[in-house]
Formats: sequence, structure tokens, C-alpha cells
Amino acid sequence: MLTPSPDAIWLLSQPSLMMLPVQRDGAAWIQQLATAPQPEPLTSQTRLGLYYEDLVAKALNTSEYIIETKRNTQLIVNGITKGEFDFLGTAQSKEKTYHFHLECAVKFYLLDGDADNLFHYVGTNRKD
Repeated sequence: MLTPSPDAIWLLSQPSLMMLPVQRDGAAWIQQLATAPQPEPLTSQTRLGLYYEDLVAKALNTSEYIIETKRNTQLIVNGITKGEFDFLGTAQSKEKTYHFHLECAVKFYLLDGDADNLFHYVGTNRKD
């Protein structure tokens, strides 16, 4: 049995911000990454958020269910960039084709108070 790489363990151990039913949660097929041979580093990225995106991209690209993915697709309206989609893609099961939009984020919060209010958790910006 192959030992999961530290990168894959980190990716798989991160909690989801969304509470999805197991059958819709991507964790099952992302776990393929944990046992895949890792002959080279998964990513050379040093910024944590981009590093995480690279790990997710690797998982998407090695999944047998993913037909197509597009990464960092900008939303431009009247020549003005309104936002960016981290991942847009298409997945295929035996029964159905699914289209998905996946946003990736790594957030750190410090507790500043007694934790009885979300405002006591401070991110890089109080608006977080």
C-alpha cells in the first residue's frame, strides 16, 4: 500500500466550509490523490492559497470522473473584471454529466475576544 504524501494528507485533512451530503462532497474522489504515486512535487507554489489551488487542480486532473476543467476563469463585464472562478468543470458518472463550480480558499482567523461572536475571529481583514 502506498503511503499518502504529506501534501495529499494536508489537502484531505482540511475542513470544508460547506456541509454537503457525502455523495456530493468531493472528498471521496480527491482521496485518489493520496494514494497516487508522487514522483515529483505536487506543486512548486510557495503562496499558501495558490499552493492549495495547485493541489486541488492535481486532484481534479487525476480523477477518472472529471472530463474537463478550466482554472482561474475571469468574469468580465463591459471590459471590467468583476471576479474570477477558481475552477469550472464537467464531471461524468455512469448515470449523469455534472457541471461544477469550485472555489478554493485557505483562511486563518485569530481569536480576539471570548469567542461568543463571529466578530471575535479576526482574519486578514475585519470584513472577513
